[in-house]
Amino acid sequence: MRKNHTIITRFGGLNQSAYSGDDTVYSPDMLNFRITDRYELEKRDGFETVAQSTAPVRAMWCGEIASVRQLIYVSAGQVVSYGLSDGSSTVIGSIADGVTNIFGFGGLVYIQNGVDYYRYDGSTLESVEGYIPIVAISTPPAGGGVAYETVNMLTAKRRQLFSSDFTAKVYVLAEKELDSIVSVKVNGAVTNQYDEDLEAGTVEFFAPPAAGLNNVEITYSKSHSLRQRITGSSHSMLFGSNADTRIFMWGNPGFRAYRFHSELADGVPSAEYFPELNYTVIGASEITDIVQQYDRQLIFTPDSAYYSYCDVRTDSAGKVYSSFPVFSLNSSKGNLVTASGCAVNGKPVTMCRDGINIWESTAIENEKNSVCFSAPIADVIRGVQAAGEWSKCRLFDFQTASELYFAYGAVMYIFNYRLGVWYAYDGVEALLFCDCYGELYIAGNDNSIYRYGSGSKAHTAYWTSECMTLSQPLSRKDIGSVVLTAVVGNDTEVTLECRDGEERSGMAVSQTFSPSYSGVRYVAARQLRISMRRVHSLKLRVSCGSGKALTLKSIGIISTKKGEAEYGI
Repeated sequence: MRKNHTIITRFGGLNQSAYSGDDTVYSPDMLNFRITDRYELEKRDGFETVAQSTAPVRAMWCGEIASVRQLIYVSAGQVVSYGLSDGSSTVIGSIADGVTNIFGFGGLVYIQNGVDYYRYDGSTLESVEGYIPIVAISTPPAGGGVAYETVNMLTAKRRQLFSSDFTAKVYVLAEKELDSIVSVKVNGAVTNQYDEDLEAGTVEFFAPPAAGLNNVEITYSKSHSLRQRITGSSHSMLFGSNADTRIFMWGNPGFRAYRFHSELADGVPSAEYFPELNYTVIGASEITDIVQQYDRQLIFTPDSAYYSYCDVRTDSAGKVYSSFPVFSLNSSKGNLVTASGCAVNGKPVTMCRDGINIWESTAIENEKNSVCFSAPIADVIRGVQAAGEWSKCRLFDFQTASELYFAYGAVMYIFNYRLGVWYAYDGVEALLFCDCYGELYIAGNDNSIYRYGSGSKAHTAYWTSECMTLSQPLSRKDIGSVVLTAVVGNDTEVTLECRDGEERSGMAVSQTFSPSYSGVRYVAARQLRISMRRVHSLKLRVSCGSGKALTLKSIGIISTKKGEAEYGI
């Protein structure tokens, strides 16, 4: 009888929800194969260890500090700098262990851990004291002046600028009952030629300062209890108008629904100035994440979403300032994984109760502004839902490879959004991810940091097909052979398993081959003789063992039709 040829030349990746007996593109179960730009199967690179610790890695950040490219990570209360050029590790300081976040701003590295707020300049790790705001300018000695900046939540210190008239000796500050006079400067030079009255809030010079405009600067302190609002926050994001000029913080257990944001410090962007009124209360639920969407930020709670943007306004005195109003976006979907949201091609991605959602750009409150796209890993999502283990999930956008990583347990499910396909890797139970100049660094549950290494293949990869009817759903057929076309070399190994889709006893065949080629790798076809008679459907499994490489380009199945009826005789 006439032979039938079924050829799979395009592998569409993992799909646990789209079964079709004639669909040869998707796999219901595959592991450690990636999909190439040509939609071929390629065994992934292995992992190599970058660093090891004695406790979980709490945070990672990669960038350039003091002209040196480095990976900074926190583990066991130690802040460690890993040199990307020489692989050296240096402990740069110690902080309290706990949930930690690292970000770069203005050439410095800042670290949050919910206990304190630190900065690192390439040589010294220290607690952030905070920018000292100028509360008033052009102040006459008798007091008053023009209000300029408000109190910084990070520090009790403030400055006030006076314009001397070369007559008055007593200068009246904006506040009374002070803690201390920190310093006094006249024309930029520090002086101690004065007496102070903390209760009255005055400074009396021994001799009148020379006349000038804003030439007398008095720094004083008055205690407040606001610092913990910032130091107790454990998450942040950069955002502004035309540039990321402000830091937005959240994640303070005592202020779970609060969003705090920094302000320009005397006109200069700063991560150390958080005015006392720069906060917004987002509903009644805790903020789980804030993600940028083009010129907006989306603010998420477990089951709702809001949006905000930079609105430049002018006050009654003619002063221009930036405001960040908040509006409701979605009242039924939000984000369930704290500080794990990301943006794919400018669109935020979060974990909702129905799966992984991408958020479209819109200013209208609409239930359709979020779209679930995780149906191909529906079985995994159902497992998370049943166990309620949202906190064990992680999302990360590895832009270099156009891959969205979704880590849950010992498996990383990867959505290649350039190709529109899913695949899965195991080998590392991922807790954190970091993009280091185009290389992906992964912090594992075993207290180690890994990256992909082309020389390591110490893992098994496999791909399984659906139960294929080979375009003959009403017939049984004999399977004569399977042809594998692959890139081969002396490190190639392939095992092919063929099973009857009805799982009939004795209807399974397995063959392994290892080409003994040396030198340049090239494309070759290998025909494997298979003797399977009168099967209704066929299921294939292709695997590649530990230490071996494989790029599978196509699979050809040669069959002969037997009988005209379903379950033909």
